[in-house]
Amino acid sequence: MLQATMNEGRRARLTFLRRTLRGGAAVLAACGSVLLGASTLMAGDEPQQAGAVSALLPRGVAERPAGPKDLGLRDPLFWNDLVKTLEAGRLRITLEDKSVLNIGARSSMRIVQHDLKTQQSRLELEYGRVRAVVVKRLAPGGSFELTTRNAALGVVGTHFYVRGDEKETTVICLEDQVRVRNRDPNVHGEELLSAGELTTVVGSRPPTPKRSATPQEIRQAMEETMPARLARFEPFQSPAGSQPRVVLTGPNLERFPELRSEDVPIEIEPGPCATSGYVSARLKLKLDLKPGPYEFTFNTPDGPTMAAFLVQPPASALPAVGRMVHAPQVPAGALHRAVVVDEAAKPLAGARVRVRQDGKDNVLTTDASGVFEPETSKPGTAELFLEGTDRQSRMEIVKASEFHAGASQFALAGDALNLPGVFSGARVGDRALALATTQLKKGESFSTVMLPLDQEDGPSEITLVDAAGKEHRQSVFIYRILGGRIDDPNLISGQTTQGEFVVCFGNALPSGQQLKALITAKGFIRFLGEGAQGQAVRKTITVAGQGTARIPFQVQATKGAGPGVPFFINLSVSD
Repeated sequence: MLQATMNEGRRARLTFLRRTLRGGAAVLAACGSVLLGASTLMAGDEPQQAGAVSALLPRGVAERPAGPKDLGLRDPLFWNDLVKTLEAGRLRITLEDKSVLNIGARSSMRIVQHDLKTQQSRLELEYGRVRAVVVKRLAPGGSFELTTRNAALGVVGTHFYVRGDEKETTVICLEDQVRVRNRDPNVHGEELLSAGELTTVVGSRPPTPKRSATPQEIRQAMEETMPARLARFEPFQSPAGSQPRVVLTGPNLERFPELRSEDVPIEIEPGPCATSGYVSARLKLKLDLKPGPYEFTFNTPDGPTMAAFLVQPPASALPAVGRMVHAPQVPAGALHRAVVVDEAAKPLAGARVRVRQDGKDNVLTTDASGVFEPETSKPGTAELFLEGTDRQSRMEIVKASEFHAGASQFALAGDALNLPGVFSGARVGDRALALATTQLKKGESFSTVMLPLDQEDGPSEITLVDAAGKEHRQSVFIYRILGGRIDDPNLISGQTTQGEFVVCFGNALPSGQQLKALITAKGFIRFLGEGAQGQAVRKTITVAGQGTARIPFQVQATKGAGPGVPFFINLSVSD
């Protein structure tokens, strides 16, 4: 799987690796009381309608006593229909009470009962994935039950995801609460999940202790069950009250598509950059927006296209997680004072940073100013892990003769920027920036600032404050990585493949302007083609219409490469 990452304190980076996903199994989940042993209500001579197909990609089947029926949009579904999706199929069913069932690919689910009057519903998931948005049951005795081969789930009204097979069931609560336990009443123990929490039941065991579902797990739950072509927002998440800059990626996107429904309470402001497959935008998330995943449906030339976005609680409601600020590269023997700060760029004292060098770990604790000093005595790579978080980054320590800290007029949004001199403060506009400093053996020094990821593309100005309180101004042009690709990430020695970066410069540069790009690699690969020199390649790029540039490259695997062995490709731009 190709995973594009932008890591703290580093250039834009593409990381290539493979991910293995697990299947599901048995669980009993309930919101409110657990409902067991409910009798199946019979439908009578005439089939009773349970709902209808409201979205379909590309097809599904309803198996009935009279034989299977290929399903189409708006086709009715009845009690006892066994609904199946095929290899790439995804299906949405709107039930009579307006509850929604989103069925993923390679799934089989029977609608046993859906009684609108009594508000009693029962479903059987034989295998596969389903995400349900259940209308709250208000009638006395109203219930919504979903069973698997060895599990049962009962809710009153909530939004949840279930993945199940013969061995394991995973449940993610996406809204409100879900109570989870094994279907076997002789297996004791249950977990009450709140929004954003996950548990798994394996065989005849009780559910695992609940934990927070990762953003990747929530994204997977949404994308596996959205019945349309998929697009992706990058980044995928942001807190309520923020206005993140995002990139929407998807096949055949040439401009920001029209939103098909106005039901999503998130305003989208199209950005200045668009090129085939990538369009920029800004999301405006109100402070009182309910945290959780939101689903967008767009009109595109290929038909409906869907994307998900995760709204996190407001930043003020979250604990200070912290982020590391350091130079992406320092010369051996230099004194580097890195820092850990909160989201407002205020230093965090007592934060623990685990530094891994030469296979050995060393834990450093930040001082009252949030500063820690990683070892830089010899060349190599230092991997930095901020304990208690999922944040990590890398710092390259190079020979002094190979180091160049020169400031560029161009800087990547969300990346580190080196500036000559030591400063005590920095800001862009009225927004404070965190500072790390490096002092070289020969007396020179430079400061490293971390630019905001949501900074506007185009010309900007950084204000730097020295120890005497004097202000200095540095002009910089902010650009953004819209995306990147590599055709074959699983190279073995001697094999070659193609890739590219897609860059957004906003609307401040004229079409046709030429810039310089430097692409560097880390790992068992080297570049081929014009301008290639081992693990670096220099290119002249031309800004196209709508402020974008596509930068192709070719790489070849060297000895030691193989499937699952990561490599990294970085980009920097200058004038």
